[in-house]
Amino acid sequence: MNILLIDDDSDTAFLMDVLIRDLPFVEEYHIKLKAKNALRFLTTYEKPLSCIFVDIKMPEMDGFQFVQKYEEDFRLKFPDTQVYFLTSSARQSDRSRAMEFSSVKEFILKPLSKNKLKEIYERLMN
Repeated sequence: MNILLIDDDSDTAFLMDVLIRDLPFVEEYHIKLKAKNALRFLTTYEKPLSCIFVDIKMPEMDGFQFVQKYEEDFRLKFPDTQVYFLTSSARQSDRSRAMEFSSVKEFILKPLSKNKLKEIYERLMN
């Protein structure tokens, strides 16, 4: 499983690093603190990505803008990648807007757990 996490909060990035690094089913993971950095990363990354976890509320480019740009520019390059919004926003309007994107599989409230990651991994394997 190859993962890209995009979140502007360095504490969240640190916690995700601790959570993900020892999971036996995670081959590779990358953490980007800005959506624009993630887009630059995607232009040069060549391996298949299993999933992208993206926060909604970020400066410069929010999660919605990122996913729109991802679908326009990278959906063909990464056709099997599943996108998950990982956010602290419990607003129904954010959930509804997130689920309008074709690449988005789920709207997950922070924090992400090992059990949730394992569930996603098992779904990907089936």
